[in-house]
Amino acid sequence: MSAYQSLFSFKGRLRRSDFWLYSTLVFAVMVTAAGLAGALLNIDVADRSDPRALGLQIAVIAFFMWPNLAVCAKRLHDRDQSGWWILLSFLPVIGNAWMIINLGVMRGTAGANRYGTDPARPQFTLIPRPA
Repeated sequence: MSAYQSLFSFKGRLRRSDFWLYSTLVFAVMVTAAGLAGALLNIDVADRSDPRALGLQIAVIAFFMWPNLAVCAKRLHDRDQSGWWILLSFLPVIGNAWMIINLGVMRGTAGANRYGTDPARPQFTLIPRPA
């Protein structure tokens, strides 16, 4: 699966290691984008009393929402769960704890499931096995 498919498609499965890689990447780019935009627009993004800072934070979060949802949905698929379970993440404490444990700690389904083949097992080999 290409990086584009991993970040923008809701189909398929994603391994735990790839989930952490893409989640960290999206978070780092999001924080960098907010900092750069704040510097260019002369906005202190850490100032909670400035409505421009809040607006900028909301805009950056909204822009990066799609890749984050896609990565989480594919990780749920690897656990043989519907992507709709991501709605639990909107519960303040319990939802975030559930997301970290379910998506970041627990193993995916071994073998193929209703969402595709096992991403931990390659579908091809460079050196054929002897028969």
